Formats: sequence, C-alpha cells, structure tokens
Amino acid sequence: MRQKGLWERLFCHDCEQLLSRKYEDYFARYWLNANALPDSIPDEDITLTGIEYLRFKLYHLSILYRVGISSLPTFRHIDLGPHQERIRLMLLEQTDSDKYHIVPAALIKEDRTVVKRVMTFPKWAYIEGHTFYNTIYAGCAWGIKTSNHEFPGLSATGLQANGDMLVTCEKYDDYEELLQASRLINEASND
Repeated sequence: MRQKGLWERLFCHDCEQLLSRKYEDYFARYWLNANALPDSIPDEDITLTGIEYLRFKLYHLSILYRVGISSLPTFRHIDLGPHQERIRLMLLEQTDSDKYHIVPAALIKEDRTVVKRVMTFPKWAYIEGHTFYNTIYAGCAWGIKTSNHEFPGLSATGLQANGDMLVTCEKYDDYEELLQASRLINEASND
C-alpha cells in the first residue's frame, strides 16, 4: 500500500527496509505511539529522557536526506551539497557525526497545548554562518544544523548523546505561514 501525499521511489527495497526498521519504526514507537511529547507543556520548555540518541537523530537526518535527493519540484530549493553523501553514509553505516545537531521546538497554543497535527515542507536558513534546515511535523519545529563548524551554545540544546533532549516551546501563532495554510484549508472545507 502506498502512502498518501507526495511520493517518489528513492531507494531500493533493502535500503527502504533499513530506514523503515531502524529509524522510522523507532520514531513512531517512541514519539508518536508512546506520546513522548505531552499534549500540554506547562513550563517554558521540557526535557525528555531515555531517547535512543543515534536512532532518533538518524530518523531526522533520513527525512532531510530524502528531501535532499528528491526530484520533486516541491523540494528543489533543498540542496545538501557535501552533506548529502555524508548523511547517506551515516544512515547506511548507522554512525554519528557532530556536524549535525537536532533542535526541536514544540508548537503550543495560548493554553499551552501542543499542536501536533501540522506538517510543513522543509525550508533552509542561514543563521550566524550556519545552515539550518527546518520543518514541522509531530508537534515540533525541527531544526537540523548542517554546518561543519561549531555554533557556540547550540550543543547544550536539543538532542544530546546521553539520550536527553531539551524541547523549547514556541507559540503556534508566531508561525504566520501555518496560520495562512490553516485559513486556506478552513475556507476550502467550508465551500
């Protein structure tokens, strides 16, 4: 059965199975099925523990990699450059690199509930000499740093090698792009 939405065959059967079994299944079990991100976050941020660091990190890198190698027009603005091959090898060899850092921000409403059913296409940003790829899914805006040099202070945030992950909170209303998309969807469903 093929998934809904955008679809493109990118991998052979064995590689697809590797990504699915090693990374996607883990993310689904830990993050989605076990509800690792609570429905409401009363504080400014939350620290999650017990994450299988490498599998969790490689899941997010696998999403970025798929977008980077896609030939679909939707993703033509994503060019991973030399990171494409590095990430490919990390996924196949199941290895880590400190060049890539995963930084999540939970999207919350005014009442502090998490907005979990929103997804956006990835975008890239150049911040203080570092390239970040950002996309929203599973309740968070996920930022992935892909620069070769250190970003002072960043290493203390996001996913840590010990399995802890600091998740900051950002107001859903601050994402104008999401609000515009929501309005369009609501208008279309009311027609």
